[in-house]
Amino acid sequence: PTQVQRNPFRDTILRLDASYEQERVPKGAPSGGSVARGAKPVTEERPAKGLKGFVRELRRRRVFRVAVVYAAGVFAVLQVADIVFPAMGIAEAYIRVLVLFSLMGFPITMVVAWVYDLTPAGIIRTADADAREGETVDPWVPRTARIVLVVITGVLVSGAGYLSWRWAGETRGGSASPKSVAVLPFVDVNATDSTAFFTNGLHDDVISQLSKVGDLFVISRTSVMQYAGTPTPIPEIGRELGVRTVLEGSVRQAGGIVRVDTRLIDTQTDQTLWVESYERDRSDVFAIQSEIAQQIALALEAELSPEEAERIRSVPTEDPAAYAAFQRGGLHMDRQENMDDALTGVGYFEEAVGLDPEFAAAHARLARARMWLYWKWPGYGDQLPLAVEALDRAVELAPGEAETQLAQGYFHLYGRGDLDRALEHFRLARQLRPGDAEATAAVGLVLRRKGDWEAAVGALEDAMAQDPRSYTLTVTMAETLTRMRRFDEAEAYLDQAIALAPALRAPYRDKILLQVTARGDTAAARATLEGYAAALDPDVTLELEGMLAYYRGDLEAAVDRLTRTTLRNHRVLGLAYHALGRLDLAVAQGDSLGLAATAALASLEESGIALQPGLQARAQSDLALAEALGGRRRRAFRAALAAVEILPLSVDAVDGADHLASLGLTLALLGEHDRALQRLDSALAVPSSLTRAELMMDPAYSSLRMLEGFQSVMAGGELSLTGVDAGSARRTAPRS
Repeated sequence: PTQVQRNPFRDTILRLDASYEQERVPKGAPSGGSVARGAKPVTEERPAKGLKGFVRELRRRRVFRVAVVYAAGVFAVLQVADIVFPAMGIAEAYIRVLVLFSLMGFPITMVVAWVYDLTPAGIIRTADADAREGETVDPWVPRTARIVLVVITGVLVSGAGYLSWRWAGETRGGSASPKSVAVLPFVDVNATDSTAFFTNGLHDDVISQLSKVGDLFVISRTSVMQYAGTPTPIPEIGRELGVRTVLEGSVRQAGGIVRVDTRLIDTQTDQTLWVESYERDRSDVFAIQSEIAQQIALALEAELSPEEAERIRSVPTEDPAAYAAFQRGGLHMDRQENMDDALTGVGYFEEAVGLDPEFAAAHARLARARMWLYWKWPGYGDQLPLAVEALDRAVELAPGEAETQLAQGYFHLYGRGDLDRALEHFRLARQLRPGDAEATAAVGLVLRRKGDWEAAVGALEDAMAQDPRSYTLTVTMAETLTRMRRFDEAEAYLDQAIALAPALRAPYRDKILLQVTARGDTAAARATLEGYAAALDPDVTLELEGMLAYYRGDLEAAVDRLTRTTLRNHRVLGLAYHALGRLDLAVAQGDSLGLAATAALASLEESGIALQPGLQARAQSDLALAEALGGRRRRAFRAALAAVEILPLSVDAVDGADHLASLGLTLALLGEHDRALQRLDSALAVPSSLTRAELMMDPAYSSLRMLEGFQSVMAGGELSLTGVDAGSARRTAPRS
């Protein structure tokens, strides 16, 4: 007989049927499916629907039990960590990491509890357990479970992300820098003009004294001044400045007596660490500064070397009037981008050294101020020998002081163009005053010129950590990143600079031009300008409107705007007239540019000291454009080539790249297209102010755009010749 194939699902089906019959019969009813006479019929028990069914399913799958066990386990682990981690020197941030992982682990644990079940037979999928127990599940329940678990997961992950962001800010202001401090502006109780100046000077000097302690992280003056008279909570100040402690103080003067009340506060707990009062004769204010610095170092357990302790106790001058003049000069030099402030600063430093000829720091600052005038503006060549005289005196009086080292560094940078010597002095100043953002930034400026761009960015970031609200550092970082063509980062720093100094026009101008020359987006730049219109002076708005019109090729509108503003841009006006074919007007603008360049060269000659190559090259580059606009081909080429030879890229990576691009522009105006492309390609191959978008939009380069080599430059391809071959260029000088 033929064997009958057995149905593999027969046993399972029979078992399920038996279970179903048992559920239909009440307890105590006779088996066989019959119901006693007079008894009510038994209806089929259906699984509960809706929320009741969902809750019953959670209980059956033991999800609630797992949640309770998970929470208890996490609580126990965190309690142990809270006790053990501090004892082992582990940072508090790691406890927060445990909390974050616990939050993110909860939904994962709940999903596992839903899917799997622990039975006497081991861990099995819950679906199998359902089958063994003969239960049915409403289809609505699994779907609802998935939705609920997704929602819970999203909420917990979002919460973990939010806590991570908040705790990261708190860590920045707390455990990351346990020996960090910000000295808030002192409150002047008397509130008169003379007492306010004294109070501000005392505040500055306490910061200066603290910056001499290498084991402390001290926020610079410019970053704390914004909190003067504001109700900002201490914990928020700590997060914004990245410090663990804040020093508050008030100054009261009566007759010749000064009383200073100070309070050191923990920014994480908002608790006072110590309170101290100092009462001295006004002439003994340096003792107060020294005691405050030493008290803070002691409270923060900072290591204070004997040399640092000696520098803190040193007295810069015995003459209060000389010291007051020194402080006033420093306040004006904070705004040294303004020529009037720079000149006023020089006057106050002269007054200080006149009152106390032994005041070394005043001589050093006088040398720096004079050197800045010499470097920044044409016509101040006479300042160089005067700066040398002041510097020699500072070196004679205090060769090992940070102020003297900074002055020497700036002399070699601005006066000689000797980057190696400048870097040597700036690094010494940084060692003497580790908490001084200026010394750190100066190192970055020199590294940038030496072509070590990444190291320069690192030094500038360190300086900004010490002075996070510094407008000057923010703009410098934006300029550096722009040259490195990291445009998005640069624009973010320009936004920060605008927020820090909304009254200054430079960051608005730089941001709008960045949008054009980096991305070629004149529409976005115009929208940005319209958004800033209310904050800008009408002259600045006209200048920027003219620049945007120039780049989008509307030369008539560009000329209209640029001639109506007092901020006369001879360079762009000359190029616009040249592109329009109005050569007489282009020559006139070029002549104005050339007169300024010639005056600068004459001023350098009058100084009687070795000429600064950077200033020479800058003047020669301007002179080259002036000669090109005037149609004087040989003179234009000689001046442009002189700028590159005086300050080649290998000597100065910042100005050298700009002069290389300027040579390319001059050659383009002279019709030397192939050679222009070679120089422009070289300028694009290194960090510089030149961009490919600028080549596409600037009318001055319109004669190059139809050339085959131009497409290679735009694609970033190599041309047959890169770099400057001065000898070859000279042998093939343009014909007159």
